[in-house]
Amino acid sequence: MAISKARAPGSVTSSWAAYDPGLSIGPLGKVYAPTGAFSGDKIIYLGADRWVGQIGLPISYYFGTSMLDPDLATLELVPSITFFDDSGDTSQDPILTLEGHVTRNLGRTFWASLDALYVYGGETSTNGIANDDAQKSLGLGATLGVNVTSSFSIKFSYGEFVYHNTDGLDGRSFRVVSNFVF
Repeated sequence: MAISKARAPGSVTSSWAAYDPGLSIGPLGKVYAPTGAFSGDKIIYLGADRWVGQIGLPISYYFGTSMLDPDLATLELVPSITFFDDSGDTSQDPILTLEGHVTRNLGRTFWASLDALYVYGGETSTNGIANDDAQKSLGLGATLGVNVTSSFSIKFSYGEFVYHNTDGLDGRSFRVVSNFVF
């Protein structure tokens, strides 16, 4: 379940296209239900055996006259906190996350963004004893989007973690995501 950007119009219609948003602030809430049981003898663990909740406050400021303005630019910040239920004798502190994007339309067909993600916290404890494994990570990236038709788009993203402590997130990724609105 996710709730986000309550102020903005909900669908791609003529009212959405003409919408002049300016500042948009809305609640973010997600709940992940347990979908499996942990087994230490498995190499890949696809399920989760605990409840997870996330709350946040997405903040966006749009510089332009409408959502379809060919020169539209946005500044987006999403601070959030993720909480974890205990899993047997293991507990985990909340993880604080700050995600940010600076996005710019490049005409009506293309858009680009610079992206950042900072993650802090999440230390685990076993039987009440801290494991000294809190995460600290900073990731940077870029995205290029293509509006192929009025209802179909593709975006290409690259990102990598440029700073992390021993237990922080590490690595790089390349993603291709398509969206179809019907």
